Amino acid sequence: MKKILLFCAALFAFSFLLSCDDDEVVKSNIVGVWKPVKMVETKVDNNGSNSESFYYTDCQQLSRWTFNENNTGSVVTQDDTFTTCHIAFQSTINYQYNPKTGEIVINYLTGQDTGKISDVTDTTMNLKIEEIDLNADTYESQVYTMVRVN
Repeated sequence: MKKILLFCAALFAFSFLLSCDDDEVVKSNIVGVWKPVKMVETKVDNNGSNSESFYYTDCQQLSRWTFNENNTGSVVTQDDTFTTCHIAFQSTINYQYNPKTGEIVINYLTGQDTGKISDVTDTTMNLKIEEIDLNADTYESQVYTMVRVN
């Protein structure tokens, strides 16, 4: 009798696990305004690979990546290359984001970036932009560590 009850309990647990839908993995929402604090750039070619980390200056941290709920937004990049803080790049964007896989495609007025969002929480995320040139056998990526502004 004990074995039958144990078998029924195991069968119930197994059927419960099988009946669960393969729901989308719930990740924190990327909607909001983000500032970059660090970028790691990696380059791989026939000569090997190289990675370099860049920490953003106070001026560069005034840059903003905005992701709206309707898959639109903007990117404003600030830089202090000429000793004064100024806008170095500005564009509206449209994006497609898959929260299950983390894949993202960002369309600017002048081009497109493809990448992946990882380690996203309510306050931080990593955005990896990848560039692969099959003709030149090169791979480049930039991983931006961002902090939510609001």
